[in-house]
Amino acid sequence: MIKKMRNSKLFSTFLDAVNVASTAIIISICLEMGKDTIIDWRTILIALLSVVVVFNYKKINNAFI
Repeated sequence: MIKKMRNSKLFSTFLDAVNVASTAIIISICLEMGKDTIIDWRTILIALLSVVVVFNYKKINNAFI
């Protein structure tokens, strides 16, 4: 069904807008959660280490992160 919708100009534009809106909402929620939870040096250290591991080690299992 999505393939048929992607072939239509109107629905393709709609699906692109939905993707952008959902990405913006996810980023907004992550920023708000980060402000509320990252409050001391330990949580800042854990957050920074997690970001480094996620973006530098592509083949690591998600369970370890």
